[in-house]
Amino acid sequence: MMVRFSAVGALLSLVAMMVGCGEPDYYRCAGVVTHDGKPVPWVQITFQPEIADSVRPPIAMADENGRFEMTSGRNKGVPPGTYIVHIEDPAAADGGQTSTEPDYLYVIDRYSPYKSDLKYVADQHRTDFELKLDTKEYTGPEVREDKIINTTDNPE
Repeated sequence: MMVRFSAVGALLSLVAMMVGCGEPDYYRCAGVVTHDGKPVPWVQITFQPEIADSVRPPIAMADENGRFEMTSGRNKGVPPGTYIVHIEDPAAADGGQTSTEPDYLYVIDRYSPYKSDLKYVADQHRTDFELKLDTKEYTGPEVREDKIINTTDNPE
C-alpha cells in the first residue's frame, strides 16, 4: 500500500513540474502612447525586463495615431513582471530620423534606453491603456553621448 502512495505522489510531482515549465502567461497591453496628452506617432516601444530572463523583450510600433499593441516574439502580450519602458525612433537604426517635431524629439531623448525611468508592471490585461510620456526632468546619472563617426566610408 505504501508503494502505491509513493508512486502516486511521484506522478503528481512530475505533472506539477511539467506544468510549471511551460511558457509564461501573457497579459494583453494595447492602447495609445501620448506626450502631455497628445498621441505620439511612429515610435518603437520596448519593455525591457528589470530582471533579465530568456523571454524576448516585448515590443511594439505605434501607428500614425500613436496606437500600439505589445508582442513578445510570436506571442501577443507581455509576460508578468516589471519593465522599464524604452522609446526609440525606428529610423535611427538606419541613420535616419522619423520626425523633427519637438514633442517627438523630446520623447525619444527623455525615454531612451539611457534615460528612461518609466516602469510598466504587467499584472493584468490592458486593452485601452494610455502610455503617458509626460514632460519631466531627468534626475538620473549623467548620460555620456558620444558622436559615432563612420570611418569605413572615409578612407582618411
